[in-house]
Order: sequence, then structure tokens, then C-alpha cells
Amino acid sequence: MIRQKILIVDDKEENLFSLEQILKELDADIIRAQNGNEALAASLNHEFSLALLDVQMPGMDGYELAEWLRSETKTKELPIIFVSAVYSSDYHVFKGYDAGAVDFMVKPFNPKILLSKVTVFLQLDRQKTLLKQSSEARFRKLVETVTDAIIILDSNGIVRFINPAGESLFRTTSEDFLGQPFGFPIEGEEATEIELFFSDDNPVIAEMRIKEIDWEEMPSWLASIRDITGRKKIEEELVQTVSGLKKANKKILEQQESVIEEERLKVLLQLSGATAHELNQPLTVLLGNIEILETFGELKEKEEKVVLDINTSAKRISEIVKKIQNIRYDQIQPNAFDSHIIDFDQKICVLSIEDVENEYLLLKEILSSNPLIEVSHAKDIETAFLKLKAKSFDIILLDYILPDGTGFDFISKFKAAGYDTPIAVVTGQGDDIIASEIIQAGAFDYLPKSLLNSSSALRLIESVLKKSGLKAELKIANTKLIEMATIDGLTQLYNRRYFNDVIEAEFERSRRYNQEMILMLCDLDRFNQINDVHGHIAGDNVLKTLAGFFREYKRTNDIACRFGGEKFTLLLPHITRQNGFEVAEKYRKKLENHIFLHNEVHFSLTMSIGLASTRDASSSAELVENADQALYRAKQEGRNKTILF
Repeated sequence: MIRQKILIVDDKEENLFSLEQILKELDADIIRAQNGNEALAASLNHEFSLALLDVQMPGMDGYELAEWLRSETKTKELPIIFVSAVYSSDYHVFKGYDAGAVDFMVKPFNPKILLSKVTVFLQLDRQKTLLKQSSEARFRKLVETVTDAIIILDSNGIVRFINPAGESLFRTTSEDFLGQPFGFPIEGEEATEIELFFSDDNPVIAEMRIKEIDWEEMPSWLASIRDITGRKKIEEELVQTVSGLKKANKKILEQQESVIEEERLKVLLQLSGATAHELNQPLTVLLGNIEILETFGELKEKEEKVVLDINTSAKRISEIVKKIQNIRYDQIQPNAFDSHIIDFDQKICVLSIEDVENEYLLLKEILSSNPLIEVSHAKDIETAFLKLKAKSFDIILLDYILPDGTGFDFISKFKAAGYDTPIAVVTGQGDDIIASEIIQAGAFDYLPKSLLNSSSALRLIESVLKKSGLKAELKIANTKLIEMATIDGLTQLYNRRYFNDVIEAEFERSRRYNQEMILMLCDLDRFNQINDVHGHIAGDNVLKTLAGFFREYKRTNDIACRFGGEKFTLLLPHITRQNGFEVAEKYRKKLENHIFLHNEVHFSLTMSIGLASTRDASSSAELVENADQALYRAKQEGRNKTILF
């Protein structure tokens, strides 16, 4: 296997040297660059497995460099880790992810952590390379046995591979053909016809398709060429008849499409009309009552403001209703049958819910063409649920009309029971309206039985499994994004972003109910010395320990957040100044008396606390400012103190 390479980019020589020292024990070549232009030049000359980028650099910064790398075909999948000492806020971290990074490390960092992360990405790159080589080997074996001519060209149109069928079609040998210009235009993926002329004056007509591929890690073109000389002769003999049939068929299809679109539009207009009507009735009453209040009522200033707000909101709803009334149904269509058939690499368990035995047997025969598809059968809804309890399925193919109900009935019970197996409807109704409604009810796709064949069935399964997988991935991604947006990764407390969101609401709640709230702002004393003397792992343990104190002793309604760095906040609702001071002192003394142990060395540290009350602030911003001033006083007066603003 080719030796792996790592790109490191930093404008400071000492930083490059430090990274090289950390990474030198890896079995990989380290390529360095001191600015964005050098990095781009290196990417043209080398195949990198991973890139470590500094953020702050003169000229092109790390974010811009990452976007450039992402835009280039050669490096668009290159894993990027940002390493920064200056830009460590959530904003810059998320900006790094938006630019295409897979990780963001803040200096100073633990070298072992960086080394372990780099090792993981190198392992993934090796696995990817092995998989690619294996796929290319299988591809070679496949193309050597197909009857179509397969020719692979480099980016300049020079022949790099030809299979035996190609040698036969072009009446040549690979030795004579390789390294020569192809001689035919390379145009997209649409089929084009070419003519091959030979000395016997019998030209060969062939159909050629061109597709972009990666061949031996280089951008290349694959030409698939099929001899269609015999087919063209038959087409010429039947051209007049076929032309007439096409015209008649086109007219029929246009009429059918017109009817279907008209019915679709009717359904949507009925739905939008009913919705608009239901909204208009209460909206008319609301606007009428507001008009009466404004005309005859003597309203106080606050009441006038409330009425004005209600009136504004009602008018906004009215605009929404108008938009609903103007909706036009654009398109609902069945599965596109020209998509690529999935290359199943694992066993697929299918449950067919079909009451007609012959139609089930037809479906089973069609799917049996793929040995990795296993089909089970249920004739009705009741039997289907017994099957679901006994076995896990990857996909359900559901008939619309069943002896004990409809597809709607099954989906309703299915969802109520908590199942999430993807469902596709195989219907004989031929009704796009029913199909679209049942998809809205929870099915992923549908296929009319009139179009059922081997290709369409496999494509349907591919479509449904892809949609189901994307839905599951989206759900996981959304959960992770929510956690990333509000939870501090180290301490598992809420982060600064969450604090900024919640402080305003909590402040307004305390003012609305006339209940005092205390903001506690904590800062660890001389925390940097812990990092310098004992290392960042020890510092991280301190932060996690303090976070554990907050979780252990806080009340249910108290909100603990990591404010940033070694600062923490604790919101204490429904509490007086005196009680808030006692709570703060409890946390301060708890930390002061705690003995930390790291690498068989004991140490301790303290924290300073600033307290502020909603009674002394007119806004949430002022509350935070007051707490910060109190914290500053605590630091100035010798640290390890609690000061109330």
C-alpha cells in the first residue's frame, strides 16, 4: 500500500515543528506548508490522508483554505482538523465545521488526544483505500466477462484499459490499443451512436455511453460500447409503424396525465379550501371583536397595546390563509424507474402483505432473482402483525385492499404499535390520489402493480431503504446538533449558548411573578497554573469535578452552565440574597476543601464568586454585568471570596 501522507499548515515554524514531533511516531509522511497557497500547491502534488490546519494565517486563513480543498475534486473528501489557539469560541468551532472540518482542537491540547484522533483517521483512510482496491479488482473481473466493449480513458482521452469484448468489437489487441487516443468525442452520460469502419466495407453501428469514474486513483472516463448494427436494421424496417404507434401512444399518455393532474389539483384545492374556511370563521370573529373594541371601547394604554398586538397577529394569520388559498399542487409522482438499482451487500428481509396468492407468488419470483432478498408472506393485517412480532423485517410491501382492512388501517395500527419498518405500497388500484394519501399517512413510496417487474421492484426497495436510512440519519443528526448547540462537551453542563437563550426568559419570569432570582458567576482562581504544572488532563478533571458538585447539590429549578473556560454560572430562581449567598458559600467551601489527585500528586484550588439579584437590575444584560462586577471585586480582594453586588 502507498505510504500515507499528512498535510500540516501553520504560519509559525515552531507550531509546525511541534506538530511534526507529535506525529513523527506515525507510519506516515508529514508534508508541511506555511500558508494557504503552499498548501494548495502541495495538494496538487500529493495524495493526502488527513490535513491539520491552523485557523489564523496571513492571506488565506484556515476557513478559506478548507473551502478551497472542499471545492476541488481531488481533495473534496479529505478529512480536515482545525488546530487553533485564538479562535476557540462556539462561533468559530461551528464555522470550522461549516467550512468542512471533521474536528476542531483548541490549543493548548493534549498531544496524546491529537495522536489518537489522527491515528483513527489514518485507519479509516487505509480501510477506504483497501475497499477501493477491492472494488476495482471486482470491477476488472466483471468487465472482462461482459459482452459490451468497456474502454477506460484518462482525462486526456488516452486509452488505459480495454476488455476482451472491446478488442473483438474494434478488431484489435490491447497491446495496439492501449496508450492511443480514443478518437471519439467524450460527451456526458447520454447514449450516442458511433460508426466503426473496417477494410471489408461493412461498417458497425454501436451505442456508446460515457461515465466519469476514478480509475487507479485518477479521474477517468469509462466508455461502454454495444454493437447495435442488427437492431438498427430492424428499426429501419419498422420505423413507419413505430412512428405511428408512438404518436397514438403519446396522445393517450397526454390525456391520462391531464386527468391525473386535474384530480390531484382537485384534492389539494379541496384540502386548502377546507383549511382556509376553518381558519376564516374564527379569524373573522376575532377581527370583528377587535374592531368593536377599537370603536366603542375606552381602552387603557396597556390594553390598547394588547389589542394592537392581537390585531397584528390576526392580520398575519389572514395573510397565511390567503397563501393557503393560492396553493397549487405541483407534482406527486411514483418512484422514478430510471434510478440506479441498489447493489445489495447484505441480506434484505421483506414482508409482503398480499391476499391474492398468485400476485404474491409473482412478487416472490421477481425478488428471488436477487439471492440476498428473503420474502415472507402475510395474507391479512392480523397475520402481518403476528409476523412482525416474531421477526424483524427491513421493508414491508403492502397491498392496499386486504380482507380485514385497507392500507390505511394497517399503517394506523402499525404506527400505534410503535413499529418503524419502512413501508412501500404495491397497489392494483392505479390511483395516484390514493397512493399520495397513503404516503402522507406514513408509507415511503408506492408502485402500481401494472408496472411490477424485476427492475421496478428492486428500484422500489432501493428507494425506500434509502429514504428510511436518510430519515434515521437525520433524526440522529438533529439530536446531536441539539446536544452540540446546548451542552458543553467536557462538563456536560449547559453551555454559554444555552445560558444566553435562557437568561432572558428567566429574568422576565422573575419580574412577572415578582420573585427574586440570583445569578451566581464563578471563576476558578489561578486555573492556568493547574494546566501549566499538572497538565490539561488535570485541568479538565477539575472542571468536571466542579460540574459534578453543581449537579449533585443544585435544586431542581437551578440552572448550571459552563460560561466559558474556567467560568461557570448558576441561576437560582425563587431565592433571597441571603439564601443565595449561603448557597454560593457552600459551593466555594466544597471546592476549597476538595483534594485533587493527578499522577500521584495532590493539589487543591479555590474559586471566586460574584452574585447579582434581579432586584438590582433592569434587564438580563445588566444582571450579568452586575455579577461580573461582583466577581471582579472578589478577585481584587484576594480571591476565594463570595461578593454580592
